[in-house]
Amino acid sequence: MGLDTQQSTMIGVSYDDPKVTHPEQVRFDACLSLPMEQTNHARLPCTSQLAELGIQQLTLPGGKFAKLRHHGGYASIPNSYQVLLRDWLPQSSYQLRDANCLEIYHNKTADSIPEQSLITDLLLPIN
Repeated sequence: MGLDTQQSTMIGVSYDDPKVTHPEQVRFDACLSLPMEQTNHARLPCTSQLAELGIQQLTLPGGKFAKLRHHGGYASIPNSYQVLLRDWLPQSSYQLRDANCLEIYHNKTADSIPEQSLITDLLLPIN
């Protein structure tokens, strides 16, 4: 039995700042949310089989995030992060929290959608 991904959300987890980290060393996890009823062991493939494929279960921490909705291609996402970090954050009453930035991809597939129609929410951890 496969996983039903119709109710899933595609999430990206950024571990490094590409402006200070060498491109070959930037770490990023591509994630797929699963409803709770699919995360029990009866529905998930064997953990060792997933590990062989480089797939692991990840629980994302909660907390407060600033959100910016990015419209357009993925290559211009760093520019939108700069709007949050350079323009919005210094003028807000918030500080950057020690956590990973998250990206929520609203389009199920980018292949069949014009680049200007792509929607991604950028989540900046704050406190």
